[in-house]
Amino acid sequence: MKKILAGTSAGVLMAGGLLVATASAPAQADPYGPTLYTFCDISGVSTSAGQKVVFKLRVSSNSVSGWSPSMTVSIIHRNGRGNAIDSHTSSTAGSGTKTISYKAKYRGPQTISVIAQPKAGSAYQGCTARFSLRVAK
Repeated sequence: MKKILAGTSAGVLMAGGLLVATASAPAQADPYGPTLYTFCDISGVSTSAGQKVVFKLRVSSNSVSGWSPSMTVSIIHRNGRGNAIDSHTSSTAGSGTKTISYKAKYRGPQTISVIAQPKAGSAYQGCTARFSLRVAK
């Protein structure tokens, strides 16, 4: 059976100078797609209290073809009620580890969902790697 495996390494998110814990959820698996091992780290560094936080998402692939063709990576921030409060979309290309940096205002406890979706027509079509991180003070 072919499947996508995903996870996050242990880490912390700095928000307003406070350390907050992260947690992860497993990726979905596509039994018909090629094997693709994907790992994700997400961290944030506060510029200063009350300012936007710089989030850095690091995604890596150890598949033979790396990120070829490229994948679309969607990052969605949701509040405690599940409403989207911010989002960011980027893409990966090439091979190895890619870092995606963006700024978003820290709006209190939230869940950050990361979805890596292969583009249509790629060998990975139908495979989706999902990560979910809970951020709270």
